[in-house]
Amino acid sequence: MKKIVLISIIFFALSNIKANEIDSLKQIISTLTNNTERVDKTNILSEILLTSSEYDSAISIMQNNIQLAQNLNYKKGEADAWLILARYEAWKNKRVISIEFYNNAKSIYKEINYLNGVANSLLFLGENYVFLMNAEKALENLNEALEIFNTLQDKLGIADVYSVFGMLYDDGINSPKALDYYNKAIKIKESLKLTKPDKIRLTYAYANLGLLYLKKEQYDLSRKYSLMALEDLIKFDDKANASIILNNLAKSYIDEGDIKRAEEYLQKSLRYAREVDYLFSLNYSYVLAKEVLIKKHQEENKGDFQYLDSVTILLNEVLKNIKTTNNSQANAVAYESFGEIEYLKKNYKKALDYYKLSYEIDSNGTLLNNVSKTLEGISDCYSKLGDYENAYKYIHKHKV
Repeated sequence: MKKIVLISIIFFALSNIKANEIDSLKQIISTLTNNTERVDKTNILSEILLTSSEYDSAISIMQNNIQLAQNLNYKKGEADAWLILARYEAWKNKRVISIEFYNNAKSIYKEINYLNGVANSLLFLGENYVFLMNAEKALENLNEALEIFNTLQDKLGIADVYSVFGMLYDDGINSPKALDYYNKAIKIKESLKLTKPDKIRLTYAYANLGLLYLKKEQYDLSRKYSLMALEDLIKFDDKANASIILNNLAKSYIDEGDIKRAEEYLQKSLRYAREVDYLFSLNYSYVLAKEVLIKKHQEENKGDFQYLDSVTILLNEVLKNIKTTNNSQANAVAYESFGEIEYLKKNYKKALDYYKLSYEIDSNGTLLNNVSKTLEGISDCYSKLGDYENAYKYIHKHKV
């Protein structure tokens, strides 16, 4: 299954709370004894701190809160804390750890028969398996979540499951099915009177629909839904996901050859991603900036490598960031990009090594890592090196 950059429906939705309200909540917590109310308030504070990029404080508070909940034998508070911690790990792209924590939450919710918590744990587990490209496990968890939400007559939960089904089928092959699920999710959410935190879940549905249209190269529709999502994300001060949407908008203009508009969105995305230290989006921005700089190199035709050298600097930043996130697909993107740069510099042997390394890492592809482009690069390098047999072999793979 091809995977692409996805905006997650599970990202925290409380980031519009102002600093003075955070201080007020801290003050309230400080007056509470070690009781269940303290656990609940601390869980809320943890979510807010995470959206404010105060990661170290939030992690420490969550870990202490889990311990407090365990000491009090307050099962629901402990499960809620595990759920928040799992969300954070998922956002940092540490999917295996996130799954472990979601399973902790699910087990406790089952123990106390809190069905809504069980269903949400299953929903988020399903989403993690979508990112890990494990369709079987994703379907297993999503179907179980859907069954519980139907039993509870929880329309918002049902819509959230449909959104993740959309993500699951948004693989370039089952786009009609994905579109149907996204539209079902949006129709339900638009029919409900949503609270402010729940409104963001509709926003993420718009974002995913915009991404689907981007991959289908229906740029006007992509921008329509992306801009709808962006407006709300800015209102919620959700800079992490806003940076992803800005990158998607930039990509739509890159694909259409409007470099000036693309640069405008890229600059905004880089600013947001840096403010919240969102490495996933930063890497996305750098790879898109590569496309912009290469186009400038080709259009201006100065005969020097000024723009290409700038790309190399950006790609080295990507590799440095990847060491933190351990994202193999991002590695593939970076090496494919290095191959492209070396090819433009006419270093064909070096370019070939990079292209082949990219293909070895990821032979399925992502929105950014187009495998057909990698295979074409390998073929072109062999052709330049006079190895026409291998050139034909890889160009055939590219066309298949």
